Amino acid sequence: MLKRIMSNQDYNYEENVEPGNEVKTFEEIFKITKIPTKGPSIDKIVEYLDSDFIRGIPDMKSKSAEILKKIAMDNISKQDLFDDAIRKDKALDTYEDFIVSRMKKFYKKTVEEMNALKKELEEKNAAYQKDCIGTATVRYVYLVFLKQEVLSKDRNICNCSAY
Repeated sequence: MLKRIMSNQDYNYEENVEPGNEVKTFEEIFKITKIPTKGPSIDKIVEYLDSDFIRGIPDMKSKSAEILKKIAMDNISKQDLFDDAIRKDKALDTYEDFIVSRMKKFYKKTVEEMNALKKELEEKNAAYQKDCIGTATVRYVYLVFLKQEVLSKDRNICNCSAY
């Protein structure tokens, strides 16, 4: 019975959930997975547990007995509740796997983009450094040339003064 319920439906969230528009509530997940919202539901147990009557009962054994009476009075099959709980649990587990998978893809893509930007920055920095070295070399050569020219003029002045 459990295998029948678990393998009964395969959920494809990729078709129903746009990136950046993730589902935020259980109801939305159950709507996407087409889990029936009518009929017996495990949510009925939650509703019973939330009632003032049940909250007023002090011990757990008595609470359980009252809930079982209420289920019987409302003519709800325990198996239907169990099947609903299994379907909802599977839908939530599958959605969690989907979100984790999407996060891993996003993380991988972000790391790849960051690495590409880092590489581009390194290349631009290397080109800038090369330009700076080239510019510094040109300046150095120019300064050496000027120095030689000044020294040459100084020699000429010295040679001239010797006459």
